Amino acid sequence: MKRAVFTICASNNLSEALNLLNSLSDALPAYDFFLLFAEDVEKVKINDPLDSPFKLLTPSVLLNQWKTLAFQYEKEDFLRALKPFMFEDLFRKGYESVLYFDSWVKTDPSFKKVDAYFEAHEVLLISNEAAKTFSGQNELFRSEFLGLKDTNPVRTLLSHWQQLALKPEFSKKYSTLKELEEYLLSALPAICEKVNIIHLGDFEIFSPAKNPSQGPLEYAFSRYEDGEKIQLSDRRKYLSMHPLQRKQIENPFNSKESIREIKHAFAFLEEVNLVLQQYNIRNDLQLALEKVRAEKAELQNSFSLKVGLWVTYPLRKARQIIKQFFKRNL
Repeated sequence: MKRAVFTICASNNLSEALNLLNSLSDALPAYDFFLLFAEDVEKVKINDPLDSPFKLLTPSVLLNQWKTLAFQYEKEDFLRALKPFMFEDLFRKGYESVLYFDSWVKTDPSFKKVDAYFEAHEVLLISNEAAKTFSGQNELFRSEFLGLKDTNPVRTLLSHWQQLALKPEFSKKYSTLKELEEYLLSALPAICEKVNIIHLGDFEIFSPAKNPSQGPLEYAFSRYEDGEKIQLSDRRKYLSMHPLQRKQIENPFNSKESIREIKHAFAFLEEVNLVLQQYNIRNDLQLALEKVRAEKAELQNSFSLKVGLWVTYPLRKARQIIKQFFKRNL
């Protein structure tokens, strides 16, 4: 069975990711290791992959519209958004068993037991003991670690996860991708038959108060290509754009003016949509009125016919009697 471990990082937490992979390579020698670097690798100096225990990948390998995704989210959520695409890519490469670690996770020698925990299961989760007491619904699991095997239920979950990550509209329900992850992970025990849930006490690797440290390098996608800082309002305007408008912007990082002027264009499109909706409403109403008129005319014709036949019946009967009388006497 081909096995893989991966983590995702940006330039400002690159050193942590490298330390993680180096420590895991000793604990899990049967696995291949991958580092998904979520920026332009040419702008950051990384050790020669030939001398490192991991293979280096970039988002362009996973999906074409990765820059759109990078602009859509702040750094932490962008890294999370790439996670389901990375799982799918490794499955497509023939890996049947894949483990994910956040780059800041610290391991110890006890983590050699992970392979045994994962051996006979298709999903490996770590219970979120702290959140369990506050959640009245499904059990919550920590998103810093996840083990998945290539099965149909897992593929279905990943496909749904990818679709939600690509749609800005999902944010109406979830404030961050971490909340979305927690929701999806909580559904895994219901859709997969073999799920192993391990507890924090089994490994001394997670600290609830731990925050990822930030390195000296700045996250590249926090600025436009001309160097100006991207404002949160810019990202919100971009997300408020009509889908057809977003498709026209191939690289939002060099489209600062287009994004900042989008309010007027979006308002125009809203007005056009409103006119079309009103036209459709009027058209539907006109069709409904014509149908009512036709039904009314049909009813009136039917009623008039019945009344006419009832009124003329005596005359027609008398005429018939007179004809029969003359026939007998002639």
